[in-house]
Amino acid sequence: MDSKSILSQRMKKLRKELGYTQEYVAKKLNISIAALSRYETGAFEPKSVDLIVDLALLYKVSTDYLLGKTDARNPEMDFDKLDIGLSSKTYDSLTESQKNKIRKIIAILVAEE
Repeated sequence: MDSKSILSQRMKKLRKELGYTQEYVAKKLNISIAALSRYETGAFEPKSVDLIVDLALLYKVSTDYLLGKTDARNPEMDFDKLDIGLSSKTYDSLTESQKNKIRKIIAILVAEE
């Protein structure tokens, strides 16, 4: 099986597993429903690295998994940190003071809602 068909199959499978509609995913990725459908059927392949990364973040898997380079969905990924825009490696490299500042900022933002 080539990586193109793996990508399309995994995109569709992950979307369905998460209960997302094509409309929802297309809106989140800022692409048309038709484009998403073509990606999922394998008629076309995403050309943008940013789109692959956005798909991986949305589906909470690694880009390597999406592209068929591994069968491990999300090795060494901490999505609590990714959801705020930091990789685990970046977060782990912060000082304890920096981590505390991030926690305080998040607490303030959550309290405002």
